[in-house]
Amino acid sequence: MHNEPLLFIQTPPVYVRITFTEEPAPLEEESTSIFAPHSQEIEKKSVQLEVARSDEEQETVSEEKAINPSVIRRIMYLASSFPRQIYKPLQFVLSDETVTGTIARIEGESVFIELEDEGQTIAAVDLVEIEEILWRGTPFQER
Repeated sequence: MHNEPLLFIQTPPVYVRITFTEEPAPLEEESTSIFAPHSQEIEKKSVQLEVARSDEEQETVSEEKAINPSVIRRIMYLASSFPRQIYKPLQFVLSDETVTGTIARIEGESVFIELEDEGQTIAAVDLVEIEEILWRGTPFQER
């Protein structure tokens, strides 16, 4: 029995280049003493500033709404060409209103919805604002 492949697909050859580099020897550090009497005060101030910044960052993070992964999955599915044609019209339930239309495109964290009532009008909606996606009055379930 020969050691030949069961299926041979003719393709161009693939070359892999592996390069080895030697790391330079670590430099020996010189020991020099520097006397700075007020350096401890500067360090304390910088630590206090970092603590204040981290508190502000936590507040802004807690204020931002998280994007629902289920909504993202459904929007990605509905944005492809075949489901876009089948599932018409969709209703996007936002925090304060409901928008009816089809997904025109997705850019970053925004969904561009072609509104059904206004013809060629396209509305941009942030993914964070979308709470639910309805099709025929019931929540859309990806199959």
